[in-house]
Amino acid sequence: MEVHNISTEETYPLRIEILRKGIAKDYKFVGDDDKDTFHIGAFTENECVGIASCMKKMHPFFENSSSYQLRGMAVKSAIQKSGIGKEIVHKTIAVLKEKNCTLVWCNAREKAVVFYEKLGFHVVGNKFQIPKVGPHYVMYKNL
Repeated sequence: MEVHNISTEETYPLRIEILRKGIAKDYKFVGDDDKDTFHIGAFTENECVGIASCMKKMHPFFENSSSYQLRGMAVKSAIQKSGIGKEIVHKTIAVLKEKNCTLVWCNAREKAVVFYEKLGFHVVGNKFQIPKVGPHYVMYKNL
């Protein structure tokens, strides 16, 4: 498996398939093409099987100007829980450290909380709903 930077457009197929099934028109994120945004892809046999996007963005819970939001994290359904997501997060954190980022946060789907906790993320605040997507928690990790 290879994990490396990809273009915004390379994230779209998995965003549509995994994250926005039934609501595909919402697969583009505000900030996708900002100068500080980057996207990570995991590849097996030249097929993109996992993605994540990371955008320089503060959250009201954190008064940290060097924070980034991890979002759009997805792995193909048939190979979820195989370690690909973990490798994507590790690569993302390595890139963030190169950018002198000190905090990464995300809006984690309720079913992904344990995944992020195993990677050192912590829940802050209460559960909230994202329309059409479902229950989420804000999670963060100090770098």
